[in-house]
Amino acid sequence: MRRQCGTCWWRSSIPKYTRNAEYPDRLVFSKYEHEGLHDILEYYSSLLEDCIACGNQIHETCCKFGDPCTQDCLNILYHGVLERMHGVAALLASPSIESCRPVLRSQIELCIQIQFLTQSKINDYSKAFLVGVAHHNLLLAESFDPTTELGSRIRQLATSEIQPGTSPPATTNFTEEQARFDDLQKHKRLGSAHQEWTRTFENTKPYKHKRPHERKWYMLWNGPTSVYGLFDAVSQLPLYEFLYRDLSNSTHGPGTMFAVVGGIPQIGMPKGIQNIVAMSLNYYMMASRLIAEKCSLTASVDWARTYTEVLRDRFLDVCSREYINFPN
Repeated sequence: MRRQCGTCWWRSSIPKYTRNAEYPDRLVFSKYEHEGLHDILEYYSSLLEDCIACGNQIHETCCKFGDPCTQDCLNILYHGVLERMHGVAALLASPSIESCRPVLRSQIELCIQIQFLTQSKINDYSKAFLVGVAHHNLLLAESFDPTTELGSRIRQLATSEIQPGTSPPATTNFTEEQARFDDLQKHKRLGSAHQEWTRTFENTKPYKHKRPHERKWYMLWNGPTSVYGLFDAVSQLPLYEFLYRDLSNSTHGPGTMFAVVGGIPQIGMPKGIQNIVAMSLNYYMMASRLIAEKCSLTASVDWARTYTEVLRDRFLDVCSREYINFPN
């Protein structure tokens, strides 16, 4: 009996495309050929955009709370939540659930960072956040400036090993960024955070083994050493295990292996898109509530009123009704 080679065995085990029964010959799903789908996606998108508009109220609340460092930190993190929600709304035009999943993953991580910030020493960690941004910008400038040793090495690799057109642009000046970084170190408000950053990543185990791009602001003052630890610190490990880890499969390359389980769907197949929208709404609401409650009782009451009058009915509608039912 002829032995089947490993490659042939693997190919024979891969399921064929699982395509929509109504359009079996098409690789890419079309939203216009499913009755009512276009209107449903417009409804989802308009709700997400209205949430972003209401988020301006939280931005104004942040500008009235604490010192300037805390205001900047909360605004930047919350802006990131809104930016990811806007990304989900924009991707609904496709509409592909796989395209939305990495964006939702990023939104959830930002929300958890806001929760950690509001439940810890917010003044200290706000300064740590800004110091972390400064270190990140300095690292990028050093990497992208061809006059630095690191930048020169990256350029050589880009020229010899990376496809044309993907080399980093020479748009940063390391000397200028270093000057801004030095000025920031002299800032009285951030002095303690700079000292703690040095102590943590140069002298303290296990933090000192972190590579520069792995160093995060929440690790200071013996904070979490990883994203997993960050979720654990705010008692959100179930969220990490059952949602964040699953969303990571769509973010990292090896996650594409899971697509063959049960067949490969059409490109743009929106099966489960309602769950993505509902989760994006939920973590937007969570971030907004955390900030409002942390800032003041008045801000919390104002946000509750906005939610009730503008968003609640549609939010509950999306989270409770099943609009789309696609075949497996």
